[in-house]
Amino acid sequence: MNHEPSSMTLSDDERRLLFTSPPEPAVWNDAMTGLESRSLGGVECRRALAAVGLKVMSEYEDEGQNHYFDAIKGPTNRNRSTGPNKTLQPRAARDGCGF
Repeated sequence: MNHEPSSMTLSDDERRLLFTSPPEPAVWNDAMTGLESRSLGGVECRRALAAVGLKVMSEYEDEGQNHYFDAIKGPTNRNRSTGPNKTLQPRAARDGCGF
């Protein structure tokens, strides 16, 4: 998917996780530290996130070809109107975050 995340309104019992990781399994040496980095790939990332109650809501790539996973934990009913809400704006992520 190639789209930017929009702002999202979350209730107090919802949490959001935005991170970068290659969509395919990969192993590489980090350019800054020289240490080995790994990506589980999209299938295993989604499986690992689901195991702890996180659901990937979208994936996208930026102009630098960094692949993003946008996940949420908690109720996912976007039309719920009870309780205080927090509005989160997307933030720029750093390059090279492996999982």
